[in-house]
Amino acid sequence: MLILKSFEYDDETFIISASKTDRNLSLWKVTEDEKKVGAAATFTLLNNSPNCVNFKLDDDQLQIACVCRNDSMVYFDTNLSTLKSKKPVKAKFTLEIASEAAGKVDHIPVTAVAIVGEELLIGYGDMLLKFELLTSQQTQKNVVLVRKDPIK
Repeated sequence: MLILKSFEYDDETFIISASKTDRNLSLWKVTEDEKKVGAAATFTLLNNSPNCVNFKLDDDQLQIACVCRNDSMVYFDTNLSTLKSKKPVKAKFTLEIASEAAGKVDHIPVTAVAIVGEELLIGYGDMLLKFELLTSQQTQKNVVLVRKDPIK
Protein backbone atom coordinates (compact mmCIF):
# COMPACT_ATOMS: atom_id res chain seq x y z
CA MET A 1 0.00 0.00 0.00
CA LEU A 2 1.32 3.41 -0.86
CA ILE A 3 -1.28 5.91 0.36
CA LEU A 4 -4.00 5.89 3.02
CA LYS A 5 -6.09 8.98 3.83
CA SER A 6 -9.10 8.97 6.16
CA PHE A 7 -12.02 11.31 6.80
CA GLU A 8 -15.39 11.44 8.56
CA TYR A 9 -18.62 11.90 6.59
CA ASP A 10 -22.19 11.52 7.79
CA ASP A 11 -21.04 9.98 11.11
CA GLU A 12 -19.03 7.30 9.27
CA THR A 13 -15.32 6.84 8.62
CA PHE A 14 -14.00 6.55 5.08
CA ILE A 15 -10.52 5.71 3.79
CA ILE A 16 -9.00 6.61 0.43
CA SER A 17 -6.35 4.08 -0.58
CA ALA A 18 -3.90 3.94 -3.46
CA SER A 19 -1.24 1.46 -4.43
CA LYS A 20 1.88 1.79 -6.58
CA THR A 21 0.72 -1.04 -8.80
CA ASP A 22 -2.93 0.01 -9.18
CA ARG A 23 -4.42 2.49 -11.60
CA ASN A 24 -7.31 3.33 -9.31
CA LEU A 25 -7.99 5.12 -6.07
CA SER A 26 -10.38 3.24 -3.81
CA LEU A 27 -12.82 4.71 -1.32
CA TRP A 28 -13.65 2.38 1.57
CA LYS A 29 -16.36 2.76 4.18
CA VAL A 30 -15.10 1.48 7.54
CA THR A 31 -17.70 -0.87 8.97
CA GLU A 32 -17.87 -3.65 11.51
CA ASP A 33 -20.12 -5.71 9.22
CA GLU A 34 -17.80 -8.45 7.91
CA LYS A 35 -20.23 -9.23 5.09
CA LYS A 36 -19.71 -5.82 3.50
CA VAL A 37 -16.50 -6.30 1.56
CA GLY A 38 -15.37 -4.15 -1.35
CA ALA A 39 -14.73 -0.54 -2.10
CA ALA A 40 -17.56 1.97 -1.72
CA ALA A 41 -16.24 3.62 -4.90
CA THR A 42 -13.33 3.47 -7.32
CA PHE A 43 -11.73 6.47 -9.01
CA THR A 44 -10.12 5.65 -12.35
CA LEU A 45 -6.64 7.00 -13.12
CA LEU A 46 -6.62 5.41 -16.62
CA ASN A 47 -3.01 4.76 -17.67
CA ASN A 48 -1.47 6.23 -14.54
CA SER A 49 -0.52 4.97 -11.11
CA PRO A 50 -0.65 7.26 -8.07
CA ASN A 51 2.30 9.08 -6.57
CA CYS A 52 0.57 11.33 -4.03
CA VAL A 53 -3.05 12.13 -3.17
CA ASN A 54 -4.70 15.15 -1.57
CA PHE A 55 -8.39 15.60 -0.89
CA LYS A 56 -10.91 18.08 0.46
CA LEU A 57 -14.38 17.33 1.82
CA ASP A 58 -16.83 20.24 1.78
CA ASP A 59 -20.36 19.22 2.87
CA ASP A 60 -21.18 16.36 0.44
CA GLN A 61 -18.55 17.28 -2.17
CA LEU A 62 -15.38 15.19 -2.20
CA GLN A 63 -12.52 16.64 -4.24
CA ILE A 64 -9.48 14.46 -4.91
CA ALA A 65 -6.27 15.59 -6.62
CA CYS A 66 -3.74 12.89 -7.48
CA VAL A 67 -0.24 13.39 -8.87
CA CYS A 68 0.57 10.33 -10.97
CA ARG A 69 3.82 8.56 -11.75
CA ASN A 70 3.69 9.80 -15.35
CA ASP A 71 4.08 13.34 -13.89
CA SER A 72 0.51 14.40 -14.64
CA MET A 73 -2.30 15.32 -12.22
CA VAL A 74 -5.82 13.89 -12.13
CA TYR A 75 -8.71 15.75 -10.44
CA PHE A 76 -12.02 14.30 -9.24
CA ASP A 77 -15.04 16.16 -7.87
CA THR A 78 -17.95 13.98 -6.76
CA ASN A 79 -20.97 14.15 -4.49
CA LEU A 80 -20.72 11.53 -1.74
CA SER A 81 -24.48 11.44 -1.13
CA THR A 82 -25.13 10.24 -4.71
CA LEU A 83 -22.02 8.09 -5.18
CA LYS A 84 -22.67 4.65 -6.68
CA SER A 85 -20.15 1.86 -6.11
CA LYS A 86 -20.89 -0.08 -9.31
CA LYS A 87 -19.34 2.34 -11.83
CA PRO A 88 -15.82 3.78 -11.50
CA VAL A 89 -15.75 7.55 -11.04
CA LYS A 90 -14.14 9.29 -13.99
CA ALA A 91 -11.83 12.24 -13.59
CA LYS A 92 -13.22 15.72 -14.02
CA PHE A 93 -9.97 16.59 -15.79
CA THR A 94 -6.30 15.66 -16.15
CA LEU A 95 -3.49 18.19 -16.18
CA GLU A 96 -0.12 18.12 -17.88
CA ILE A 97 2.48 20.85 -18.24
CA ALA A 98 4.65 21.36 -21.30
CA SER A 99 7.46 23.72 -22.27
CA GLU A 100 7.94 24.91 -25.80
CA ALA A 101 11.41 26.03 -26.80
CA ALA A 102 13.29 26.07 -30.10
CA GLY A 103 10.52 24.31 -31.99
CA LYS A 104 10.22 21.31 -29.67
CA VAL A 105 7.86 20.50 -26.81
CA ASP A 106 9.24 19.17 -23.51
CA HIS A 107 7.23 17.64 -20.70
CA ILE A 108 7.47 19.35 -17.29
CA PRO A 109 6.55 17.05 -14.39
CA VAL A 110 3.73 17.94 -12.00
CA THR A 111 5.28 17.08 -8.64
CA ALA A 112 2.80 18.37 -6.03
CA VAL A 113 -0.81 19.47 -5.65
CA ALA A 114 -2.92 20.90 -2.83
CA ILE A 115 -6.60 21.84 -2.87
CA VAL A 116 -7.04 25.41 -1.64
CA GLY A 117 -10.68 26.53 -1.65
CA GLU A 118 -11.86 26.39 -5.27
CA GLU A 119 -8.31 26.35 -6.58
CA LEU A 120 -5.49 23.87 -6.98
CA LEU A 121 -1.97 24.82 -5.94
CA ILE A 122 0.23 23.04 -8.50
CA GLY A 123 3.96 22.49 -8.06
CA TYR A 124 5.91 21.63 -11.21
CA GLY A 125 9.48 21.20 -12.34
CA ASP A 126 12.36 18.83 -11.70
CA MET A 127 15.07 20.11 -9.38
CA LEU A 128 13.67 23.63 -9.18
CA LEU A 129 9.93 23.91 -8.46
CA LYS A 130 7.51 26.60 -9.50
CA PHE A 131 4.07 26.96 -7.92
CA GLU A 132 0.88 28.22 -9.51
CA LEU A 133 -2.80 28.49 -8.55
CA LEU A 134 -5.23 26.97 -11.03
CA THR A 135 -9.02 26.93 -10.86
CA SER A 136 -10.57 23.51 -10.21
CA GLN A 137 -13.51 24.51 -12.43
CA GLN A 138 -11.95 23.40 -15.72
CA THR A 139 -14.27 22.81 -18.69
CA GLN A 140 -11.87 20.63 -20.70
CA LYS A 141 -11.18 16.98 -19.86
CA ASN A 142 -7.48 17.22 -20.81
CA VAL A 143 -5.74 20.41 -19.76
CA VAL A 144 -2.24 21.13 -21.04
CA LEU A 145 -0.53 24.25 -19.72
CA VAL A 146 2.44 25.65 -21.62
CA ARG A 147 4.93 27.13 -19.17
CA LYS A 148 8.60 28.01 -19.07
CA ASP A 149 10.66 25.22 -17.52
CA PRO A 150 11.67 26.50 -14.05
CA ILE A 151 15.18 25.05 -14.39
CA LYS A 152 15.95 26.92 -17.65
